[in-house]
Amino acid sequence: MHRLFTIALAFVVLHVLFVAPIHAEVELEIGPDTTVIDGPLNEDGTIDYLSYVNGKLREKVKLEDNFAVVLLQTIHPEDWTSESVRQQSLAWLGVQQTDPSMYFRRYPTFMRAQAGESSNPSDFNITDSPWYGEVQRTAENPWSEEDYPEVKRWLDESASSMDMIAQGLDRNGFAIPFFVEEGKGESLCMVPLAHLGHIRGLARAYASRAELKIHDGDIDGAWMDVVVIHRLAQITEEQPVFISRLVAYSVHQFAIKVSQDILNSSDASIQQLRRGVKETQAMPRILELTDAVDTDSRLMMVDLLLRCRIGPIPDLQLSEKTYQFVGHELFDINFALRELNRLADLQVEMFSIESPKDRLNALEQFEQEVGQRCDQAELMFKGNPEAIKAMRGLIEESNIYTAGGLYLFIHDVFPRPAMCEQAKQSIQMALELEVVAFAIAAYHADRGKFPPDLNALSLAYLLNLPVDFATGELPVYRVEDGVAVVYSFGADLDDDGGVEGNSEDGDIVMRISRE
Repeated sequence: MHRLFTIALAFVVLHVLFVAPIHAEVELEIGPDTTVIDGPLNEDGTIDYLSYVNGKLREKVKLEDNFAVVLLQTIHPEDWTSESVRQQSLAWLGVQQTDPSMYFRRYPTFMRAQAGESSNPSDFNITDSPWYGEVQRTAENPWSEEDYPEVKRWLDESASSMDMIAQGLDRNGFAIPFFVEEGKGESLCMVPLAHLGHIRGLARAYASRAELKIHDGDIDGAWMDVVVIHRLAQITEEQPVFISRLVAYSVHQFAIKVSQDILNSSDASIQQLRRGVKETQAMPRILELTDAVDTDSRLMMVDLLLRCRIGPIPDLQLSEKTYQFVGHELFDINFALRELNRLADLQVEMFSIESPKDRLNALEQFEQEVGQRCDQAELMFKGNPEAIKAMRGLIEESNIYTAGGLYLFIHDVFPRPAMCEQAKQSIQMALELEVVAFAIAAYHADRGKFPPDLNALSLAYLLNLPVDFATGELPVYRVEDGVAVVYSFGADLDDDGGVEGNSEDGDIVMRISRE
């Protein structure tokens, strides 16, 4: 029976690929298990997900509490993807006009303008610019004006906008509206999110300024910039999309690097180090990712599939085969939408698992299973018998167009929830190690030596010792050649001996040198 099914389906695959099919209309069912919401509607009767999300954002944060009102006023008009998105966004936030003296330019953009070249970041890759390495180095190590006079000039010119941002961070919420460039289709996935690059540019500027202050012995001033960077990261987290969360984690990293240089500075006093312990320990924990699932893995995926059903989306890299099957009239859009919602429900369940390690393991297994199904869909259309058998259940529930087309679509656009969770756990661990590092430095400043172990920090320096999310035990701590090292095994669960890596490999490390 299985063999007959495989042979028959192999002929169907050939029919699908080479024979014009019989078309049949599939009427869209509106409901919570398919389209998720039932309105508002566009003029063509499709659901307006952009307006829905913007309405929810409007309910979430009052204008007077919204940090976005301040942030977007500092973005130079040339740094927006389009003037129409800029005008719509500012109008939504109630901003009538912006003050050009408050615009902030990222350093490569600033330097290109000084050289009389195009200052529009869309014209070039910032990381490939000859000036990118300069500002990168100043954000990672103490430096002097004599070392990098142009960076100092940039920071001086940026002072007004940076002060405006710092003051605006007193606001209690962050909601940036979703608008799309004209002619790019009304889809959530096409929202440019230009502010995220702006936020990273600001974080790098604060880090560069803090490192300059460390060099000049202004530890209080440097710490104020560290607090601003952490706060900028925290408020960026409030936007419920995965990419915004990942940018927030990278912004935290700027602050952590500067913190390490502060606690290693001979100018840092015991009072300043104790303040570092107190204020980093009081910082809120990293937000969970469940709300990002509801936006990214549910609304965006559903909206995008419905848009692909209509036809190709400009500037979106989807395979021709995906459009071929998703746009086919035999593609059962309602079955496909229910499957997307089922996958989103599974992610919500997994993100709710209490144990960080179990949560990450569940998400990684989920990603592998989805990836295998995507590979099977691709192989099925090549006539692979094993892949056809593996897809049999889905085919029998719907049809070959739907089963294969849906997973071709998922292969092209599905977010990586396990990677995002891994990055989240890693940055939370790094923030906890930041607290421990300040406590170790304070202990040394107070007693002239490093603590014999982490338990010696209890009560007098730390209220609670962190647990390594990778091992369930205290982080590794040791003193080597006059340098204290405290580290987590990291998400790969391997002890790399204190060798730093990224969110997926290597250890998460803080080094304290007080000699």
